[in-house]
Amino acid sequence: MNKFNDTAEIDAAHQTLITPAWHAPKGVELRLSSRLHGQSVGQYGALNLGLHVGDVPETVLNNRARVAQELPAEPVWLDQVHGDYVFEVDASVLSRQLRQPTVADGSFTQQTGVVLAIMVADCLPVVLASCDGKEIAVVHAGWRGLANGILERAVTKFSSTELQAWLGPAIGPCHYEVDQKVRGAFPDRKGFVKGRDSHHWVMDLCEQAGTQLLSLGVASIEASGICTACDDRFYSHRQTAPTGRFGIFLWKTG
Repeated sequence: MNKFNDTAEIDAAHQTLITPAWHAPKGVELRLSSRLHGQSVGQYGALNLGLHVGDVPETVLNNRARVAQELPAEPVWLDQVHGDYVFEVDASVLSRQLRQPTVADGSFTQQTGVVLAIMVADCLPVVLASCDGKEIAVVHAGWRGLANGILERAVTKFSSTELQAWLGPAIGPCHYEVDQKVRGAFPDRKGFVKGRDSHHWVMDLCEQAGTQLLSLGVASIEASGICTACDDRFYSHRQTAPTGRFGIFLWKTG
C-alpha cells in the first residue's frame, strides 16, 4: 500500500476543494474539502458539511453550496448511519436522491457527471474506481462498517476485477485506542497493537481497510497518510465533539 503525506495546497484564499495526490484512472476526478473557508462558527468552524451534528442548518447548506460551485453537479449526499449499505446511483433515482438522501454509507455509479459524496471526521473515507475509469464508488468506513463488510459490498458492485483504491484522511493509530468490543469484531486482528492495558488496543483503520481490499483483489491502494486528530485542517470527532464533517467527492468525466 503506497502512502502519501497529502499536504496539498488547501490554504489558498479562494480554493475550497483540494485535489489529493492519487493516481486516479483517466476520466476520474477526486476532490477533498477541509474545515477551511466556510461560514460555520465555534467548534463547527468553518466548512462543516454535516447537517446532523448540531450546526445551524442554513449555514451548513451555504457551506454545501460553496462546495458545489467547484463541482460539475450537486453532490449525491447520503444519510450516513455507520451501516454497511452501498447505494447504486443511476439516472432513474438521481432526482429523488437529491431531494431526499438515501440511508447508506457508500455509493456506486457508472453514470458520467454524477458526483458521489461522503462525509467524515475520523472515520476512513475509501475511494474505489475501476482501472478503466468506467465505475466508481465512495465508502464511509468506520470500524463498524469495516467489521460488517462494507468494503466487500462496494467491491462486488463493480463488474470490473481491476480496481484502484484511495484511503483518505482518518484518525491514525497514534490517536485511536479501542476496547475489546471493537477488537473482537475483527477475527483476523489485523491493524491492532497493544494499548494502555490488557483491555485496550490501538487500531489502524488504514491497515485494516488495506488488508480487506487486498483480499478482495484490489492490488493498487494509495493512502493520504493524514491523521485527522493530528492535522487541525480537518475535523476530528475524537478530538473535539461535537464537531463538523469534511467531504470527499468523486465523479467521472467521460
